[in-house]
Amino acid sequence: EAEAAKAKAKAEAESRAKREAQMLKDEERAARERAQAQAQLQADAQSRLHSQAAQAHAMSVHMHQMGQFQQMQHYQHLQQQLHQQMQIQAQHAQQAQLAQQAEAAQQAEPEPAQQAEPEQPAQQAQQVQQEQQAEKIQQEHVAQQSQKEVQAQQETQERQGPQAPQ
Repeated sequence: EAEAAKAKAKAEAESRAKREAQMLKDEERAARERAQAQAQLQADAQSRLHSQAAQAHAMSVHMHQMGQFQQMQHYQHLQQQLHQQMQIQAQHAQQAQLAQQAEAAQQAEPEPAQQAEPEQPAQQAQQVQQEQQAEKIQQEHVAQQSQKEVQAQQETQERQGPQAPQ
């Protein structure tokens, strides 16, 4: 009877030890699975952060390029305005010089009727030519301005057209 009780106690102890060992194995496996899931969540979050950072960088580069493009357009516009002003000033200076020369020629020479006649048509022809040249430059300026406006509108439409709001 004592041996039977011993055997029974020994079997119970072995059974309990097996159950405890199995519970430890189950806990270890669950801990490994939780660690893997946590690692996967961290990897996903890291991936999302990298993606968002790349998008933000691309947007920053795009905005910088747009700013540079607008600055370049503004600079070109200022250059053209300066060039046109310089042309106009040169024309005014040329006209003033011709007027001074004509005035000096009139004051320097006595005015015989025969000499005044041939000079006047030449001066009038030169003045008409200058006026035509000034008018031509003005027309070119207007044509350039309207062409630039159309081009600027087209560029604006091209930039805005394909971009869908994100």
